[in-house]
Order: sequence, then structure tokens, then C-alpha cells
Amino acid sequence: MSWYALFRACILVFTASCNPQGLLADRHIVIADQSKVRHCSPMNHRDLTHRQDGVFDFRCMKLARLCSQAVDYAKSGNAVDLHNNNLPKALIKFKPDWHKAEVTGARELDYYVSDRALGYLYRSIELRDPKEPVEGLAIESPDEMMPLEDAITRAVAPYVRSTLKHTDDEAVAIKQSSVDDGHAEQLHTHYVREMRYICVTHTLVDAQDVRLTEEEVVLGTILANCTQTRWRSDRSYRMRLHAEELVDDIYTQIVQCEGGSRAATDEQLLAALPHAWSAWCWAQHHKDLEYIESFAILILRIVFDCLKRLGGLSETVLTEQVLQ
Repeated sequence: MSWYALFRACILVFTASCNPQGLLADRHIVIADQSKVRHCSPMNHRDLTHRQDGVFDFRCMKLARLCSQAVDYAKSGNAVDLHNNNLPKALIKFKPDWHKAEVTGARELDYYVSDRALGYLYRSIELRDPKEPVEGLAIESPDEMMPLEDAITRAVAPYVRSTLKHTDDEAVAIKQSSVDDGHAEQLHTHYVREMRYICVTHTLVDAQDVRLTEEEVVLGTILANCTQTRWRSDRSYRMRLHAEELVDDIYTQIVQCEGGSRAATDEQLLAALPHAWSAWCWAQHHKDLEYIESFAILILRIVFDCLKRLGGLSETVLTEQVLQ
């Protein structure tokens, strides 16, 4: 990292710590929701100092002054000192329901039903659960077929056999031995362990019972709704980085190349192709395992990468397969 990039990073960190507008505004609106009305006599009903209602609560008034100071920080240079200002705390540990993170699986016991206008507005909107089936979309899987009889395996198998120059008997032997492929099983065990960590770590809510789905990790996105766009984008970016590292790790264990996919030689790719194809066949025999769909997609990508770089997907090979 250059000194200029480091300098800019330090400026951003310092500015964020000195200008906590988001924290102050969030604390202000939560306390305003939790604050209740103190009944006043008719004589002093205009005297706001005798009321504890919403934004007129003395805690909210203090936070409002700090918010004004935070907004003027860029012009005045007078930062809000969060440590010495003794920020008002929420009146209760529970939060209003409109503060609930718009994600699937949020803990209901951590929130209360707000009787403020914001609470009624929040409850008037119904968000669809991403796990619920969409009306009119077929969700039933096709009839079960025998392993290695699917369209992908039958289409790719001739290219693999042609690239490896295997006879039909050798190709059948690979398929039969793949049922108990110990290396593929070890790779899948490692893959499942890392996928579990990814699905738990990169959620929008830090709760044990909330996890990302396998499809979200594969697509590199988080389907759960969130009012904080930057928070969701940051979590999605970190998830994609973690997933890419896992993909590179699996690729390295199959191809046996430390420099990444681009550094692999033809000899390494040719040696890795039968292992990758055997792992794909193993995955087709164990479709009931956890995260097996994404694991199979990853292995198939390695198979195609080996075929492409070895010339196994060239037009010449395609013509030979058509003639056969």
C-alpha cells in the first residue's frame, strides 16, 4: 500500500470517528419511540420542559444538540466526543419493531410493537420471505435418474475421454471407482466446513440461527432486505472474497499448483483432469450431502477449465465427437 493510500485511509477513519451522525440519529429516534407522555396540568400544557413525549424528551434534546454539532463538524472542526459526552442510553433493552433488521430469521423476542406512527407504517408493509415459493413457478424437481445419466455428464464425458485418450473400458472404470473416491470425499468435507463458516459469518444479523443459503453464496449476493445499503454491500463483498478464496483452495488441491489457475502447466492440468472428473462423478452419486450442488458446480468448472486449456473443447474435437 502506498503512503498516499494509507494517508487517505487514516483520514477516512478519523473522519468517521469524529462525525458519528448515524449513531446519534439512530439513538435519538429509538429513545423518542420509547419515551412516554408525562401528563401535565392545563396551566402549563405549553411548557415543553414538563413533558416527556417523544422527541421532546430531555435525552432526545441532548442528542439533537449533538447531531447539530456533528453536522457542523466539516465547517467548525468541533467534533463530537462520544466518550466524554455520556450519550443517553435507550430506556429499555428491547428495540421497536420498525428497528428490526429486514432479514429472515430475526429474533422476535428482541423487539416490541411500537405504538408510534412509524410503527404503524412499518407494519403496513409485508415483505415476502425469499424462501417461500413464487406463485406460478414450478419447484418440483424432475424424476430421479440414475447417477451419471444426466445431460451434463453425458455431454461432457466424450470430451474428457478424448482429451485423456481413454478407451471405453477405462472410462467405465473411472466412473465405477468414483463411487468411493476418498480424495473427493475429503475435498467435500473441507468444502462443507468452509461453507458453513461463510454462511454464518456474512449474514446481516449476528445471530446463531440466521444463515445464508447455498444459492446466495454461489450467486455472490445476499437476498435478505436491509435498510442499510452500505452494510449489505460490505457484507456481500466480504462474502464474495471469502468464497473466491475457497474456490482457489479447492482448485489448488485438485490441480496441485501453488501459483493459481493461470500458473498451471499442461502437465499439471492433464494430471488433474481425471481427479476432477472423478470428483464430479462422485458428487453425482452423493446428491443427498450438504452443499453438494455448489460443490459439483465448482468441480465442473475445474473440469471445463482443464478441457479448455488443454484444447479439449476445440472445434476439431467437437467435429470428431459429432462424427462418432
